Amino acid sequence: MEQSSSSSSSLHVRFNDGNDDQAVYNDTTFSTTINNQVSFNANDKITNTTTTTTTSRSNILSSIGPKFFQNKLNQWIQSNPAAEAKKLNPPKQMFAATATNLIFAYGRGKKARNALNDITIKVPISHRYAILGPSGCGKTTLVHSLVGLLKPKSGYVKVFGEIPGSTRSLVPGPGIGYMPQEIGLFEEFTIKETLFFFGRLYRLPSDTIRDRITFLISFLELPEQDRFVAKLSGGQKRRVSLAAALVHKPPLLVLDEPTVGIDPVLRQSIWSHLRSLSSQEGITVIITTHYIDEAQYASTVAFMRHGTLLEEGNPQKLIQRFRLDNLEQVFLALCHNVNATRGGGKNHYVDNVASLERKQYGNNHCISEKPLLLTVNHHKQFDEESKTGTEELDDEGQGSSSLSPFSTITNKSQRQSNEQTQSQSNKCEPEDNSRHTPVPPHVVAQPQRMLMKRNKILDHFARSSALLTKNFIRMWRNLPVMLFASLIPVLQCTLFFLCLGRDPFDIAVTYYNGELDPLLNPMPKTNSPYSLQVLQSIDNHSIHLMPVASVEQGFQSVRSGQAKAFLRFGPNFTRASFEKAIDYMSMDNETVAESFVDLYLDMSSQFHAMKIKEKIFEAYHLFSRNLLAENGYNPDVADSPIRIPPPLMGNQDPTVTEFMAPAFIMSLSFYASIATASLTLVLERKDGLLQRSLVSGVYPNEYILSHVITQTVVVIFQIILVLLMAFFIFHIPNRGPVFWISVLIVMQGVAGMAYGIMISAIAKEENFTLAACMGSMFPQFLLSGVVWPVDTMPQFLIYVSTIVSQAKAIDAVRHMLYRGWDPFNHWDVAIGFIVSASWTVVFLFIATILFNINK
Repeated sequence: MEQSSSSSSSLHVRFNDGNDDQAVYNDTTFSTTINNQVSFNANDKITNTTTTTTTSRSNILSSIGPKFFQNKLNQWIQSNPAAEAKKLNPPKQMFAATATNLIFAYGRGKKARNALNDITIKVPISHRYAILGPSGCGKTTLVHSLVGLLKPKSGYVKVFGEIPGSTRSLVPGPGIGYMPQEIGLFEEFTIKETLFFFGRLYRLPSDTIRDRITFLISFLELPEQDRFVAKLSGGQKRRVSLAAALVHKPPLLVLDEPTVGIDPVLRQSIWSHLRSLSSQEGITVIITTHYIDEAQYASTVAFMRHGTLLEEGNPQKLIQRFRLDNLEQVFLALCHNVNATRGGGKNHYVDNVASLERKQYGNNHCISEKPLLLTVNHHKQFDEESKTGTEELDDEGQGSSSLSPFSTITNKSQRQSNEQTQSQSNKCEPEDNSRHTPVPPHVVAQPQRMLMKRNKILDHFARSSALLTKNFIRMWRNLPVMLFASLIPVLQCTLFFLCLGRDPFDIAVTYYNGELDPLLNPMPKTNSPYSLQVLQSIDNHSIHLMPVASVEQGFQSVRSGQAKAFLRFGPNFTRASFEKAIDYMSMDNETVAESFVDLYLDMSSQFHAMKIKEKIFEAYHLFSRNLLAENGYNPDVADSPIRIPPPLMGNQDPTVTEFMAPAFIMSLSFYASIATASLTLVLERKDGLLQRSLVSGVYPNEYILSHVITQTVVVIFQIILVLLMAFFIFHIPNRGPVFWISVLIVMQGVAGMAYGIMISAIAKEENFTLAACMGSMFPQFLLSGVVWPVDTMPQFLIYVSTIVSQAKAIDAVRHMLYRGWDPFNHWDVAIGFIVSASWTVVFLFIATILFNINK
């Protein structure tokens, strides 16, 4: 039996038979139990708890060790008089995290695939617990279940005795520090800003955050705190990511493959930091890895394959128990055993395991000649190995209590015997001289103390303000990109006003004048035939007239695409037109026919054909009025009998631009917000930033709200620029309330942003996001009446358009701009506000649900 002492008020004894005895002084209590049968008390008597008889203490002490132990025990009792007052039972094993019968499946129905198959693990406090397995074995899924990102299909998870996400649980939240497999950092931030962001999420005071930054920079050997994350090396980014998980001193640290893809030197450095955290600060560490050589640094290692937990235990004890050389051989043997059991060949494997290992590793390996049957019920065995108090297993597989000031007291001869056994049967065991330093009880993190400091309102405010600050800092650091994104709507709107709704000009039109030869006789300016007066009345800015020598040549010019129309005058056009103006009642049919002008159009270009017709009709109307006036008649006789007074609403000569402009501005606001919001959130999720925020205690609605506020600021800036340009540069008429017009356009931008957030809750890649935006844009663009009135559609599409998020809002803006209506006195305007707000709420509600499901 051995003993050692320290300054703490506790005593730990180990007997030759391996059973442990603990004497614990906790404020006012003291007791010790030997073999769960005999108890020491302050009266120096030994009470047999089974037979309730009293025995001389010397009889027991003479069988367990030298007199030195008795003196040490008496000194400890005398130095703690309160130990005479009460008796304390041995403490139970405490676990930082447990998973019981955990099953999780991806997919549904026949396509469902189990990622976790009945997983049960127990992670003792202050241990370093490594989950070892190949890629795709379920390590990340198990970690996500532990941190509260995934809800298991069956079974349950507890962290510090509480189910993650429950009312009293600190997970997700300050009870855990999480480092995702990705770097999970903001490239635009400095090291200081990164740690301040995570510190504010946990509502830490600024002075505390500064102290932690100073400590972590020194502890993790980080560069200066004003260095940008984007300018750090890969290894430095990993350490900054670890610092972000440690900034609030969590009692549990979960690292998802932190050493993947980095050099061995940095890997060794990270494990050195982890050993310091567990031994000096009492932090429990759960780490996933697929590097077998790393697992030897853990207090406990759990082997996983195909979603199943094969074995768990102390690395050195596993090597000793399976009589193998290293963990790689242990893992290989476990995998072969599982494969043989699945194939129904378990007995065959048991008979041939020794030969299998010799074949794999050669004859110079440390394996027992006796066939080894790997235990299936490993959890019971693991519980027995760690059932004594909060015993911590060091890197060499020996026990050391985290509650004891004394090292384990072992019989010297027994230890020598163990060393001889290890030297003979475990020659290939890796040497590791780093032993786990016992952690005093007051150092071990206490989650319940953190629970007492929680305030829901202040927590929500702290997280929301931290997220908003983060968003605005990222915008400021990407100011050129944000300005470009803000100016895109302005550029698009400028192109719209410059390119759409304008009249064409220089439209090629050929003509043949049968009254004279146009190639030989130039066009006279006075006393000319009426055909030439009609040609002179045509707007030469819009129509470019080109004479031809024959009718057939005029037809060919249109068929070949050289002209958009062909105009033909008859040889007696002047005489027939005069008689038609003076005495149309006495005209015969032949004269009437000669008074017409034939216009042959190219209707393959309908827009040009309509414009040509409009200009020719205007020219002929002008010619008719001049003809009547020249002959002393009232020119109004040439006008249409239907008079059109000034309009009651709108302009006298509205343009297509005026019809499309409100709809285009609304659509621009909607779709520009979709792309910005969806891509921002998809990239944050892809980089692991979303998951890290959620594990830090951020609620999905807080995360969404922060982006809504940030993007709304951008939308308002964009809308102000667009409206200023539309009203003051391109002079779009406005007769309504500018404030409510602006509010409705901003609401459409927010609705588009909410739609983008909903897309990002579904999408995992940028390509899907862009495809979803483009695929939904054109149907809604057409159904909303942007380019063509809604009431021209089939009846069933009219019903569909009424529920589309933009249709009613576009009509409302048109009513306010051109009719001067307001939302308080006109239902057609109010419904636009209601539909916009309703769709925003619907999109955000669906996005919140999807974010909760697809964490």
